[in-house]
Amino acid sequence: MDRHTDLVIDPRSEGDIRREIARLAASYTPEWCFDPENPDIGSTIALIFAAQMAGNISRLNQVIGKYHTEFVNLLGLSLLPAYPASGVAVLSLIPDTVAGLPLPKGTKLLGEQAGEEPIVFETLGDVYLTNTRLTDILSISSYFGKIIPLLGGPRQVQILPGPAPEQQENPIAGTISLFDFTRPGVARSAAVFYHQTVFDTGPGVHIQLSLTGTADQAPVECLADPDRFRWSYRTAEGLTPFDRVALQEGILTLDKAGESEPLSLDGVPYDLICVESLEPVSEPLSLAKIGLASTCEGAEPSFLCHNDQDLEAGRFLPFGDTASLFDDCYLGHDRIFSQRGALVTLHFTLSFQERLVTFTPQQEAGTLKIIKRKPKAIPFETAATAPQTVSFDYFNGLGWRRLPTLQDWSTLFDGEHPGKISLSFRCPDDWLPTVVGGYDQRCIRIRITRADNCYLQPCVHTMPVVEGLTLTYRYDQGWKLPQLVQSIQGTQIFDFTADLLAGSPVTLFQPLPYPGNALYLGFDQRPAGAPVSLLFDVAEPVHFQSAPISFEYTSFSGWKPLKVIDNTNHMTSAGTVLFMPPADMAPVSVEGITRYWLRLVDADNIYVDQERHHPLIRAILPNAVEIRNVETLEPESFYLTVPGPNMTFPIAAENILSAEVFVNERDRLSLPMMQQLLRERPEDVRATYNFLGDIVEFFVRWHEVENFDTSTPSDRHYTIDRMNNTISFGDGVHVRIPTARNAVAFTVQASCCKGAKGNLPTGAVNALRGRMLYIDSVYNPIATYAGSDLEHLSSAQRRGANLLCSRGRLVSQVDFYREVAAFSDAIAKVKCLTGVDLDGRREPALVTIAVMMKDYASGSYSFHSLKDRLRQRLLSRCEATLDPGRLILSEPIYVSISLTVWAETADAHRAFELQTLIQQAIDEFLDPMGQNGWDIGVLPTRAQLRMLLHALRGPGQVKRFLATARYVDPAGVHERSLEELPYSPFAIGIPGTHKVYLELPQ
Repeated sequence: MDRHTDLVIDPRSEGDIRREIARLAASYTPEWCFDPENPDIGSTIALIFAAQMAGNISRLNQVIGKYHTEFVNLLGLSLLPAYPASGVAVLSLIPDTVAGLPLPKGTKLLGEQAGEEPIVFETLGDVYLTNTRLTDILSISSYFGKIIPLLGGPRQVQILPGPAPEQQENPIAGTISLFDFTRPGVARSAAVFYHQTVFDTGPGVHIQLSLTGTADQAPVECLADPDRFRWSYRTAEGLTPFDRVALQEGILTLDKAGESEPLSLDGVPYDLICVESLEPVSEPLSLAKIGLASTCEGAEPSFLCHNDQDLEAGRFLPFGDTASLFDDCYLGHDRIFSQRGALVTLHFTLSFQERLVTFTPQQEAGTLKIIKRKPKAIPFETAATAPQTVSFDYFNGLGWRRLPTLQDWSTLFDGEHPGKISLSFRCPDDWLPTVVGGYDQRCIRIRITRADNCYLQPCVHTMPVVEGLTLTYRYDQGWKLPQLVQSIQGTQIFDFTADLLAGSPVTLFQPLPYPGNALYLGFDQRPAGAPVSLLFDVAEPVHFQSAPISFEYTSFSGWKPLKVIDNTNHMTSAGTVLFMPPADMAPVSVEGITRYWLRLVDADNIYVDQERHHPLIRAILPNAVEIRNVETLEPESFYLTVPGPNMTFPIAAENILSAEVFVNERDRLSLPMMQQLLRERPEDVRATYNFLGDIVEFFVRWHEVENFDTSTPSDRHYTIDRMNNTISFGDGVHVRIPTARNAVAFTVQASCCKGAKGNLPTGAVNALRGRMLYIDSVYNPIATYAGSDLEHLSSAQRRGANLLCSRGRLVSQVDFYREVAAFSDAIAKVKCLTGVDLDGRREPALVTIAVMMKDYASGSYSFHSLKDRLRQRLLSRCEATLDPGRLILSEPIYVSISLTVWAETADAHRAFELQTLIQQAIDEFLDPMGQNGWDIGVLPTRAQLRMLLHALRGPGQVKRFLATARYVDPAGVHERSLEELPYSPFAIGIPGTHKVYLELPQ
């Protein structure tokens, strides 16, 4: 595009003219010496001539620009007004004072910068400030089966009861990745069965479960799938998976090699088993019946003792080698003997051995002496004895009771029953441990209750020998019910014991009771007024359309749709969300937390695909209100001495945005006409009455126009010259003019701004103008943006040239480019292509325009503030050639380029200097607003980066580097090497994060 400023009629300067005078003087008057350093009268005249000539040349060179300006003036163009900076302010109320406070539209806030006058901002709409606090933020997905607390929220439930580990609160750390469920959550799906005896087992014991489903479900089959469910038992280290889970004939069998560790609940020891779902539960899993049992094959006693002497189960004499009345043998196994109601069987091989018990030599010697005194002969006969009857007893806490064996085995050891023995009994319910021989366990006491001749001598004692003693047990009289059943669903524990004992079905596993993917916002109280505003500070705006998001709220009848004004465009950019709190909004418990809830719902379940892009939200702030650097001044009154055509009046304002002008027409309108205007247009008239009720002043609103070319004699029009800050009226013939003389002729209430000065950093808008009770603080969480000064003359000249080229109609790519580039000084770069979309795919009849703002690094706020105005402007000039749906306005695709550099330096003391030099050089090279000024669609190459790094002059040299590019598309965030980056005509590189590693030379 040609620029008139490049045209120079005469390029000579004052120095050039002086040198020309010296050259000509040497030729024409050699006798005279032109000396500017020591001028005579002739040299003085020549210097004056050179200065005046240079001034004339300068004015001559301005002729082209002036002609251009005058030519543009023929088009009726005026300088575009300054544009006010916009932003968002967040206000907070003093806690525990009022429930809320209305903040009306037009409330004035003050922004401050060091050394500058305060800048006034006005709120753009009515907002109700509330003392409601956002206390909880949860990310919940029933599809993924996850509950992720982001602020407050529930804690992960413990499967095993006990003291909860210390957990800190969950403040929002960094950003919220919306609908991102790749991180771990706190939800669990598990069921725990408790029983005092059935699960009290050791190695070699089979635990069996009979699980009967409801309706057509087959829960046993799925519960036995190791990829879906994990079965565990409690040990000293916690929950330990079973070694084997098998399903046979509808019975689930669990085997383990470790020892169970009981858990005390209310002082009662229970053993437990747990089944936990390893994947999200998609369908409810209900059980009609739950039966428990366990079996043991071939377990040895945990102890055997006789007279405090330990015995070996492989072979032992239960009563030793001689019989004594009431002699005891103890057989213990605490776990097997605790299986109440189970059929316990002792298996062993029984044999007998004999022992002759006779006199000792000392006893025999004593007997002979007696015989010598009494010579009568006394014959000695050998007696026989055995444990003729025994009792099998157990301890019930009060004493020993007879063990009810299925057969009478009281004569088992009388010597008449050798061979394999199976002794069975039903395990009593009241069997308790007792201390025997240093063991505190449940045990069987076998006691000799009859042994005739056991004390005679000589006597042959026939004593039992037990070999291969093992114990087995089984439940042969039906399945046991769990004594306690708990289901862990999400972060809640449900007790189904009563339902199970009553014979009702129990639902042990079910999906999270929430739809799809959603973000839950919990408030401690219901907002008392309306409208309520929330700021969603989206960290990374995107150029593509995000998935639709719907809003819902809680009521006593469940979740209901919430109508909102979503200024974030489905979280593609930062903005406010306004809503009217419904009257039926009610507190509801979500995972045990009762709050007034709002939720953002993935309306079409798009985010089931976790690979796609997730909006990043830096903060969610209540009481946010949009503000703009607009200051509405007090009305200014003007009087007329002699009304006349083309009157112009100065306005005491700068950077005028708009003005409300009311003209006194009391002397021109009849009473019926004034009454008619009062009825039909009350907002456009202002009447002043005297004490009699008569109208003494009657002001009517007039309207601003660019010029009076299309005005009619009845129109109430005026123009504003924003460059000179004046208001002008017409000639009084083709358009009306004010005529009142004896009172105020008209009033002007101007709204103005500070232009680019209104672009303030974060936190600079921090005060109210005036006082409002209960306001605690004011601040702007994001920098104010998009403020621009009065249009520069050169920009207006370009607009005029564009108008002449396009004749007010946008047809070609160049027409669109020129129109957008001249729309605002805040626009840095523009690219327009037809027939392609923003990603470069062919799309006929499409006009795609990428607009890069000067403050792009601060986010997309500036772009979105002018996007709608720019779109309307373009559509108004191409309405005959372009369908509105075919015009795409977007920011470019920002590609963040990061370099990792390895450099070598021999001077370790200058390491920081070299690192800083390299990083600054890379940033300056990649900065699209810098000297290189990369255009949209042009990315730096690896060769260019290599040339840059190798050309650096510093205390070292670059050895190698790696360049990566990061960009966002609908499929998510991508990082690739610069060479693998796909081409996009609307991509532009920006500096990323660089790392510089230094090495010493070899």
